[in-house]
Amino acid sequence: MRCPYCDFNTYAGMQSLIPAYVEALCRVIAREGAASGFQSARTVYFGGGTPSLLKPSHVVRLIEAVNAVLPFTADCEITLEANPVTADAARFAGFRAAGVNRLSFGVQSFSDRLLKVLGRDHDAAQARRALRLAQSAGFENVSLDLMYALPNQSLADWQHDVEQVLALAPEHLSLYCLTVEPTTPYARWVGSGRIKLPGDDIAADMYAHARERLAAVGYEHYELSNWALPGREGLHNQIYWRYEPYLGLGAGAHGYLHGKRTEEIRKPRAYIERALSGDSTVLRSENISRATAMEESVFLNLRLLQQGIVRQEFAARFGADPAMLFNRELAELARAGLVSVDETSIRLTPQGYFLANEVCVQLITALEARLNTAATAPF
Repeated sequence: MRCPYCDFNTYAGMQSLIPAYVEALCRVIAREGAASGFQSARTVYFGGGTPSLLKPSHVVRLIEAVNAVLPFTADCEITLEANPVTADAARFAGFRAAGVNRLSFGVQSFSDRLLKVLGRDHDAAQARRALRLAQSAGFENVSLDLMYALPNQSLADWQHDVEQVLALAPEHLSLYCLTVEPTTPYARWVGSGRIKLPGDDIAADMYAHARERLAAVGYEHYELSNWALPGREGLHNQIYWRYEPYLGLGAGAHGYLHGKRTEEIRKPRAYIERALSGDSTVLRSENISRATAMEESVFLNLRLLQQGIVRQEFAARFGADPAMLFNRELAELARAGLVSVDETSIRLTPQGYFLANEVCVQLITALEARLNTAATAPF
């Protein structure tokens, strides 16, 4: 089943395709890995849909396929997303033996009422059991996803969720505000009044509570929506936030490499056919212009709360010091208490965390106004 708030490339009832899909993906990994220009792999992420439906033997094949063409670094992070419904002691032990060293669970809530509203196929008890099974299987790096600002969710509901997750003590937490995507059932239901979402002020109170409570027990807030115990920050997603290149392989996967953004064929059957025949599995690609790359760097870099936009790195890549490029805007935002600027970086302040989108819009609008329209060659 698909959750009514989700617009990801997921499908139900396709388990019979898994062996052929794994074979197809191994071939794509060999071809695209060799062409990537990378010398090694420092992160591998099994995401999208429910990769925990894979047998451990499938995961072994895929990990070996990556390692064969892009040897793993000594500290390579290998993450697999898991649905609590698929939690099984033997399966988790198999994943660990295969080389997976990090699991990420999409829990979303510890309220059975809210899980039902979200259309999730697990309950709170299954979520707790899944984490304990993962820990028993030897996983010492587990991440949980929670969502807030859900339909009819109160601040007390959210406080309960935060306490429930802290009782389980995962190494990493991702806390996401529900975003209603336009093509989902949720968009229709909100428009018709079938469901009602908490207001912005309540959502802000939920975020503030999480920040305060998690800090009190030692979690570090390292990215706008992510917290970790010291040394357990997720490595893979930091590649995105730092705007670094990566390979995106598999049905519906997105990648960013050699100045191009790519999207793979979405339908699994079509993906398998193209891969096994030796044809390209890329559905579309887009050359990223200098202007777009600058805008996306601003938006993504600011999400990293301790690092922010590193002035020297930005200047080396784009030929302009961002503190000079946004001099007027940054002065205004600093006076409003939303950003801090020093010799090395531009960062959001704690007050700015709540208005990060507005900060980014102001900076990107200024950038668009100043960039020479001729500077659009891809690089």
